[in-house]
Amino acid sequence: MTATPLGGTSTALEVEEVGTPAPVAGPPTSRRRILTTITRDNGALACVTFLAIVVLMAVAAPLITKLSGWGPYEFDSAAINSDLGGVPHGALGGISAEHWFGVEPQNGRDLFARIVYGARVSITISLSATLLTGILGVVLGMLAGFYRGWVDR
Repeated sequence: MTATPLGGTSTALEVEEVGTPAPVAGPPTSRRRILTTITRDNGALACVTFLAIVVLMAVAAPLITKLSGWGPYEFDSAAINSDLGGVPHGALGGISAEHWFGVEPQNGRDLFARIVYGARVSITISLSATLLTGILGVVLGMLAGFYRGWVDR
């Protein structure tokens, strides 16, 4: 028994901890939350997979076009029928083992090679636009926050 400041007595129970303490897990990191959210959502997983394939295709464009055998600016006059106004030979726009996605009418350029190299241009434009709007948004936001008043409006 122990004495209390008001003159009374109290009994204190002492509890002894048994076993190992449970590890204290902090909240999941933002990277872990994003990964678990994406892996649980089939639509998001499909979109991320598609974007990864497009980015890899754009990065490896020279290698991929060497495998296909046709560059984006090479003309294949044998793949088009000039008697019919430049219509590709064969069914479905000239799709064959030689031209995986067919050829352009009238000039015979390989569509697969043009799509692969076009992905590079599209990704460059989208990243540039994102970077530019991000920089402009930060600068304008900082000016509005610093000067307030009419600038903020």
